[in-house]
Amino acid sequence: MLSGIDIPYAIFRGRYSKAVAKMEFTGTQIDLPTLGRLCRHWDALKLKLARDVEAQNQYGVYDGIHWNNRRFGLLLSRIGILNQWPRITPEGPLSLDDEDTFKDMAALHPELAPLRDLRSTLVRLNKLELPVGKDNRNRAPVMPYRAITGRNYPPTSKFIFGRPA
Repeated sequence: MLSGIDIPYAIFRGRYSKAVAKMEFTGTQIDLPTLGRLCRHWDALKLKLARDVEAQNQYGVYDGIHWNNRRFGLLLSRIGILNQWPRITPEGPLSLDDEDTFKDMAALHPELAPLRDLRSTLVRLNKLELPVGKDNRNRAPVMPYRAITGRNYPPTSKFIFGRPA
């Protein structure tokens, strides 16, 4: 087997694995009072974000923090691009689940960019739940080499640095 092993690369991987183990063992210090305040006000923060974007742009698409497909269709009709927006089937509902569709349409119609950003942000900010130990540290598996590219692949719901910025 020795002839098939790239020794310098194996040493590098071993050193990296040691560093990952230390990161996983140590964890990340969490400011629990701040995390508690964020958790208590998470929905209110999302609501304020949605209301601010709606007030500034007058989209009329959000009902609180909930997306309304019918209102979105009315918005597209109001700005004159309802027939340009891709549909799931030729006569079916508007295509909304594909992030690329919204990205492409917002590039063609920049007035929709804040709405796209808001929708994307609210979807990613579902819940703020982080596992925190008794020592106020967040620990999550880093999962080195998990991705096909060889990168780390920690679970985003458990790793503080995997959360949306």
